[in-house]
Amino acid sequence: MAFFAKIRQFQWHKDGSQYTYRFLETPSSFQRSPSEEKGSEDGLLEEIRYHTLAARRPLWKNGRFMVILHILLFSLYIGSLIAVWTSKNTAQIRAAGMPFSPAMKILEWKDTQFSLEDRITEKGSFSGKPSAELDKAWHDLLNYENIMVEPEYIKHYDREDITVRIPDGDGYIGTLNVYHELHCLKRIHQYMYPDYYFPGLSANDIEMNRLHNGKYP
Repeated sequence: MAFFAKIRQFQWHKDGSQYTYRFLETPSSFQRSPSEEKGSEDGLLEEIRYHTLAARRPLWKNGRFMVILHILLFSLYIGSLIAVWTSKNTAQIRAAGMPFSPAMKILEWKDTQFSLEDRITEKGSFSGKPSAELDKAWHDLLNYENIMVEPEYIKHYDREDITVRIPDGDGYIGTLNVYHELHCLKRIHQYMYPDYYFPGLSANDIEMNRLHNGKYP
């Protein structure tokens, strides 16, 4: 392979009895020696071998791939933290407005969408015309309303003097307020059919139940 380069040449001048010389810089063309050609070929083969090895390098050794992978993992981690924090925060917000109650330990929150369309459905277990199945459903729902309440809840509401203490246990007889409300709903439903559930009520009975349940009957 030929290329141009500058080489030193010497030109001698006769000056009396002494000789002097000077340097001449001139371009010249020359061929590489066989050893240089072999070295060039070896370098080219080495470069090809390097690129071949780089192409076969595993993904986990690829810097760009690892950067993208870490960004994706970091995004997934942040998303998981946000989801957990949101879920916990929502539960705390819901519990913030609830009264101090033993039921808080077992409450489960569930969002339910009701679709009544243009009429009230009678397919539920607690609605509809009087029947043995409907009466049993209400009875089973309210059958276990009386429970033992731990002393800390009675003390919290300052009802130790008016609550019945269980003789053979460390607790008091009580009920969750939700059962009282469910019982009122049961009475409202029954007053829709007074002839079936309450035949022969006196005027005083009707007034007492009206005051307890609202406008019904």
